Amino acid sequence: MTALPFFLIPLVLYTVPVALGTFAVLRLMDKKFGFALLVYSVVPICSWLLFVLFNDKGKTLSNFLAEPLVLAVIVCVLIAIHFILEGRGILTGKSLDVVMTVFVFLVTLCVVFLMPGLPE
Repeated sequence: MTALPFFLIPLVLYTVPVALGTFAVLRLMDKKFGFALLVYSVVPICSWLLFVLFNDKGKTLSNFLAEPLVLAVIVCVLIAIHFILEGRGILTGKSLDVVMTVFVFLVTLCVVFLMPGLPE
């Protein structure tokens, strides 16, 4: 039996809240979906999966289910922050995209390495 169906569980646990949260933020702020939002949404889960595959840090199955949900909430908040910063003119264009992509990756690193092993 392969591990592929096992890794679909966190993908679904991440994708559904991010899609709903992004849709809500886009509707509230009257913005359009762009390539930058796709990058903000894909970078955390891809990097999280790579870290989970290649890092045996004593995490439990509860972490495998909870960490994608935590990432999903954080990504939705960061997308809202992206539109707030863009609307106020603090950062715009490519600089905002680069800063937010790096910040999303750093948040993913924090979730992976700083979240303790949860009890089962």
